[in-house]
Amino acid sequence: RTVHNVDGSIATKTFWYEHRWLHETPTVRFKDGKTKKFNQNLKGWWRKLQDNPLSNHIRSGLLRYCRALDQHDAEAALLGMWGALESLTGTQRDKYEVTVSRTALLFLDKETARQIAHHVRLRRNSSIHAARTLNQEEADAILIHAETLVSRVLFFCLSEGKRFVDENELFNFLDLTLSEAKLRRTIALSKFSVEYHSRKPIPASE
Repeated sequence: RTVHNVDGSIATKTFWYEHRWLHETPTVRFKDGKTKKFNQNLKGWWRKLQDNPLSNHIRSGLLRYCRALDQHDAEAALLGMWGALESLTGTQRDKYEVTVSRTALLFLDKETARQIAHHVRLRRNSSIHAARTLNQEEADAILIHAETLVSRVLFFCLSEGKRFVDENELFNFLDLTLSEAKLRRTIALSKFSVEYHSRKPIPASE
């Protein structure tokens, strides 16, 4: 890494680098003409972000996501990814079970997602409290799991964000029951509440 002045010029010839950095994967190079679809998809998601009521919430989560995966230290990356998940699900001050529950709700296979989220949490906790270091093979697997969870919440917010007024409505949605019968009953009671409170008031008896 190099340090630059405000105008972009090199501030010093000193070169800083991450001692634990390991990069054995070759650089990805796109062939000419092969980036058209990628650019179209990127512009499409960008438009969704600009017109999204959750845009600030998404930007904050995306920033955490990118900063976490920019880390070359597996433990730091894992902590950052779990922090991104808590931020996106609005559970920074809640128990871990709320984070797991809200995240799992967005997957078709909710039980598998729940187990994966629990596993990521346990590895995150052991990294903090037991000072257990991830080996390279374990780190790759756990970070892939963490990335799957965080990206699912991010893409849900991007694709479905227009259905919500703000992030509080999103969090309320993530707390809804999965029971169709209970949801339909809630809808019926909500409709009755609107109808009841729109009636003309009944004069109080003297």
